[in-house]
Amino acid sequence: MEITKVACNKESCTCNHCVRACKYKPGWFKPGEIEKVAEFMKLSVKELFDQYLTVDWYVDAHADTGDIFLIAPATIHNRAGGMMPYDPTGTCVFLKDNRCSIHPVKPFECRDSTADENIHLITRPRHREVGGSWLGSKQPEELLGYKPSAPEPKSFAEMCGMFF
Repeated sequence: MEITKVACNKESCTCNHCVRACKYKPGWFKPGEIEKVAEFMKLSVKELFDQYLTVDWYVDAHADTGDIFLIAPATIHNRAGGMMPYDPTGTCVFLKDNRCSIHPVKPFECRDSTADENIHLITRPRHREVGGSWLGSKQPEELLGYKPSAPEPKSFAEMCGMFF
């Protein structure tokens, strides 16, 4: 399957691909990027984390690294300042009127976007790159105030309760 680059207005990121990606799941930051967002928003890193960010995790099936914890924007339905739930998806908290409100300092994973019909196929290489860049970082633990652990999947009964 060929991956096609989208002609995107990099000044606004308002093409259908960008907006769809922002509504599916926020992109991940690399280490050192959230400090730029904090400065852009005139907040401390801790204030930014508590109000807008969350800890997500990555497991590289090709490496014996275990869970790697990293920083990502929260979604509008998942609270900031904590851990993302199991298999998190949802609209990025920084998407306002179908535009990225932190566009000049948005996450690495959002900056170089490609389009394809299957978003999962195109995010794997970037997930691996970003996930690996957090290996050994203590920043997620420091911001949380405790040692992170990946949430367990919801039980079938809990998932059914979400629909009834």
